[in-house]
Amino acid sequence: MQNRNNELYILAVAQCFTSMGFSIIFPFLPLYIGELNTITNLNKATLSGLVFSAQAVSMMMISPFWGAIADRYGKKPMVIRAMTGGAITIFMMGFVHTAEVLIALRILQGLLSGVVSATSALAVSISSEENKGYSLGLLQTGIGMGVSLGPLLGGVLADTFGFRSTFVITSVLLFLSGMTVLFFVKEEVVTPGKMSVHNRFIKQWKAIILNRKLSAAFGLRFINSIASTILLPVIPLFIETIIQKKEKTGTMTGLVLGSTSVASIIGSLILTRIGDKKGHHHLVLTGSILAAFFFIPQYFAHSLWVLVALNIGTGFCIGALTPSLSALLATNSPKGTEGSIYGLDNSVVSAGRAIAPLLAALVAVQLDYRAIFIVAAVMFILMAIATGNI
Repeated sequence: MQNRNNELYILAVAQCFTSMGFSIIFPFLPLYIGELNTITNLNKATLSGLVFSAQAVSMMMISPFWGAIADRYGKKPMVIRAMTGGAITIFMMGFVHTAEVLIALRILQGLLSGVVSATSALAVSISSEENKGYSLGLLQTGIGMGVSLGPLLGGVLADTFGFRSTFVITSVLLFLSGMTVLFFVKEEVVTPGKMSVHNRFIKQWKAIILNRKLSAAFGLRFINSIASTILLPVIPLFIETIIQKKEKTGTMTGLVLGSTSVASIIGSLILTRIGDKKGHHHLVLTGSILAAFFFIPQYFAHSLWVLVALNIGTGFCIGALTPSLSALLATNSPKGTEGSIYGLDNSVVSAGRAIAPLLAALVAVQLDYRAIFIVAAVMFILMAIATGNI
């Protein structure tokens, strides 16, 4: 058991560095697009939305396949595939010259990566039944720490060394994470039988659809994914409008996203304990309402520090939502289906992340950046209503 715990810690550290790597590019990706040429002559907000959506759409389509493969051939190879695949594609992004090529590489990244679902499935598969919640919480802490440090580090690196060198640094972090899992995490693969991957996946898909609790959890994950990521494509562009020193936009964006992620870690550590005692259903309901409460005032924010303070509030609430929804999935997942469950979960979350940037771009073009905060609040209100009706 001690060896298993050590492997979970190693997996959490690898997830931390992977999350840091992916989130390093968030603060400046919309700004990087502005420096690239464009073949289609689309505006910056639309191209930014497409860059964020492209990866999510391709990941949405491929994730169920990777999940089924994981259940048959092992979760560990899928974790290594996701980390090294992300390393290769992000490295290539540092050398593009047009926004359209960047979009194409983001599509490829979505097809090859999907780290969170892969590590979640591996963590659950190597954990005892009573230790699943702890394992997922440990992973979530690793994700939170990486997402906290990544944007701030990415903003500073981009402002200091330029955008392109930051992609190289990110790819190195992802590659090292993959090698860590390869050499230090072991997995005992249980062959599920002679049924083909396709037939086995279809059978599990039907079982999941008929499981009311799993279907409800997937629905909530979808709404949460849209509401939690809708700001990512436009937050650097919004911050650029409220600060004096435009050349520090990357650093200031990293500060906002980093402080939000720190609050998310704290919320996850404090509030999920309440969820274990009172029930995660109630925690999701309360967290959704409070997240909406913190999003609405951001519409009126004209100071960076007001924006930071309000984002700390939303981050604290979202920190409780993500592990609580994952816990609802874990407790209702039959043994041996972890790969398929988390593959489908990644597909659902990716669908939300695909819609969110396009919705953000539409709102920004038709209204303005501030209106996106109201849209996010409405999504969390819808999530609260859906949770209350389950």
